[in-house]
Amino acid sequence: MIKGLLMFVGVSLLINTSQAETQNHAEFLEFYPDCGFEIVDTVKHSGMIRSDFTKSPKFYISEKMKKLHQDILSKAEKNGIHFLVVKSRKLSPAYDESMRFNVTVEYLKTCSDPHKRGGKAAKFDALGQKLATFGQIKVGKNKTITFDLPHSIVRTELSDNFTVSLDGGLYGIKLGTTIDEVVKTFGTPSFWSSNQEGMEIVAYGRRHWLTFENSVLIAAKFGTSIFDVELMNHLDFDERFDDRKWKVENSVQRDDALPNTDKSSIPMFNNQSQSLLLDTEVMLENRQEEKNRRVIGFELKTNHANSFSFDNTQLSQSNNQDYLFKTLSSIGESAEIDVKPLLQSVLGKTPKKNGQQFLLIDGNTLVKASANSVTKILLSSGYVDGASPTWHFGPFYAGQSLDDALAVAGDSALHMLDVIEIEHNRFTMKLFASEEANGVQIYAMEVSIY
Repeated sequence: MIKGLLMFVGVSLLINTSQAETQNHAEFLEFYPDCGFEIVDTVKHSGMIRSDFTKSPKFYISEKMKKLHQDILSKAEKNGIHFLVVKSRKLSPAYDESMRFNVTVEYLKTCSDPHKRGGKAAKFDALGQKLATFGQIKVGKNKTITFDLPHSIVRTELSDNFTVSLDGGLYGIKLGTTIDEVVKTFGTPSFWSSNQEGMEIVAYGRRHWLTFENSVLIAAKFGTSIFDVELMNHLDFDERFDDRKWKVENSVQRDDALPNTDKSSIPMFNNQSQSLLLDTEVMLENRQEEKNRRVIGFELKTNHANSFSFDNTQLSQSNNQDYLFKTLSSIGESAEIDVKPLLQSVLGKTPKKNGQQFLLIDGNTLVKASANSVTKILLSSGYVDGASPTWHFGPFYAGQSLDDALAVAGDSALHMLDVIEIEHNRFTMKLFASEEANGVQIYAMEVSIY
């Protein structure tokens, strides 16, 4: 529901423009005038939109949006302004099916020919749509130029090579290949990470993990022992890799049964410089009456290759959690949490998708950023193997008893089953608890900022 609302509101943010301009003698410009002009005022409009899909799930027009459009033009007309530019437009999920919107409009005092093109293009048109988005930029009515934008996600078409082998590598990509050549062949990774030793690891989908040292491929693994499933749940699926029915040396295929073995990791093939191992798991089958060990993964690696890992200083950076809590506690109606102070300690990140991405800040902290603002904070007992299971966020922390967390949250908090929800006019905080040996304890937190 939210996704559909986002898409539509972005299109209909300032709808019925031509009619309103005629009535109010004011209009929105897509280009700053090529002649002289002056920005006489910058006005911000914000509010909440409550969705209503009783008429159509895609084309319901909020009364709030129509009123916003009239308010902008009326205020401009009262101030003797006839030309406006939409400087920014931001939409954020709020609670239930609601959205919070923020629109910034510039009032222009301009020359006698404001429609003369040649000046700088505005970021948004009169409908609140970006003028440069999804690889296209408008150059005139019904005309577009398509070009590659920075941070665009590229999905290449893979060959029909499904084999992992010592000679052929991973689907034709051999160990020793540079990271640039891998990205050229496989496209944009779903996740990228680096450590203090300069090693890099990238993921394609949620299951294929490739390790690089000095920008050269030294290992390829189906599955990972470094990152927890809590992190992988936030990575985009890539059906080219996640659904791939791979086979090892043309002899063993994904999900094949391996009888007569009790080992979970089996060294199947090796030579002087490389080794290829199979990962297996015992499966209960035939109404759980039979045990079969099946192939669930592989690891192709250079012999004596260094293992990718983080040191404790990278995993434990409580100053990040302190910054997020202090900034959130003092957030005002129009303020945002700046993501830039967190960037120096980023352990890993997803590619930008529609301007949003996940950033792994430390072993326990994952944030979602939109442009330069934090929109979601996720705290967990560990996104990375070896991370301390503890985190602190103001008065809340991992291992805190449910009763203590409820006392801190106060009477206005909502408690349902093992979830505590705290509502604020700018954010919603959720605390998640589970039954442990010492009673019900907090283990994770999620903060949604809007």
